[in-house]
Amino acid sequence: MVISRQEESTKYFNFSTSDEKSKKEAEHRYRVNNLSQRDVAISINFWVPILLNGVTVWDVAVVAPLESVHCVAEREPPQHPDFLTQNTESLVLNCSIADCQRFRCDLPSFEIQEELDFILKGNLSFGWASQT
Repeated sequence: MVISRQEESTKYFNFSTSDEKSKKEAEHRYRVNNLSQRDVAISINFWVPILLNGVTVWDVAVVAPLESVHCVAEREPPQHPDFLTQNTESLVLNCSIADCQRFRCDLPSFEIQEELDFILKGNLSFGWASQT
């Protein structure tokens, strides 16, 4: 199994703390390929930061490639709720300091050489940046 981020994905935004009320649409595209020699049943998990200390980061949804692919969303609390302490050690906004949405997409039969594209899409907010 190979999962790759597609070039069409949003790579960066320029913003400042004065943009804290603005939103911009962000999109991440991933291609999943079955390179094995047999059909397989798989689950794909996407973890996305959605809140930092109660402030929205990304209002995101997953767009599944087929109706037969069932995706379930579950909110996960941060591993380290004291994000200011953790943030001084690393400048990465991830699920260790942010509330995250976990999307689990189940594929009951992923055929040999099949490829599927998943899109994570939604509005990225910048109000959380002033907290850091």
